[in-house]
Amino acid sequence: RVTARARAAMLEPAGLTRRAATFTRREVIQSLAEALSAGAPPGAIERDADDFLASSCVPIAAELADGGRGHREPLYTTPDMLRVEARLLQTLAGEDPCGPLVAHPGELERAIARRPMLGGDQVLAVRHLCGGRGRVRILEARAGTGKTYALQAVREAYEASGVPVVGTAWQGQAADVLAREAGIPSQTTALLLERAARGEEAIPAGAVVVCDEASAMPTRALDRLASLVSARAGRLILVGDRAQLPAVDAAGAFAALADRLGSVELRENRRQRTELQRRVAER
Repeated sequence: RVTARARAAMLEPAGLTRRAATFTRREVIQSLAEALSAGAPPGAIERDADDFLASSCVPIAAELADGGRGHREPLYTTPDMLRVEARLLQTLAGEDPCGPLVAHPGELERAIARRPMLGGDQVLAVRHLCGGRGRVRILEARAGTGKTYALQAVREAYEASGVPVVGTAWQGQAADVLAREAGIPSQTTALLLERAARGEEAIPAGAVVVCDEASAMPTRALDRLASLVSARAGRLILVGDRAQLPAVDAAGAFAALADRLGSVELRENRRQRTELQRRVAER
């Protein structure tokens, strides 16, 4: 039989939910088989898998698991993954508004007026990201919709209102673009979290943290980032595209948060110049 240590390892962050937040019975059987290098009698691994699923895993409701995609196998998750997602949602949607963290209306309008090329959807996005009382604000923007130009105005409005703005992204290239094109001092999320773990002031108190390409960030890393921003009495702006390639590790939090908490969206493709190019980009 599979040892208790092997079962425990399957429930840890580096186990069944390392690459995805959910898994199937088939994946449990595969993991158990890998742990039994000496083999097992016929039917033993299947019985162990069913026992493991019943005693240690959390079944996902069929309507949530399917999501319209036609899943045929039931999906499960681990208690640890469920706690991470619940904590993330509580951190960002709890009864802890950050009222002072909004841009001054006059500074906001001046930042917009300085950029006459902003489209209607960009203006709505800037106002959404600079207003409200929530701990988190979410922007959904596909490539070519002008998110960086809009974020320039967001940064300027906050800074003119006396609110520091810092940026982060899971990938170094995205952090570089955020710093270079939007003027937001940025670093990778791994570095930011490591600095915070060492006791450094990775995020100024009361800062707005712009997290670019948040849809590509693993859920556990986003949970740690959200907890850090909350501890620093800050606001988190999540920017991403749920249609882009997902994170390598277990992810999906960006789309779930946008669906649950609401978001603003940039719709107009400003990069492609012809209708054919726009249709190709959309596909």
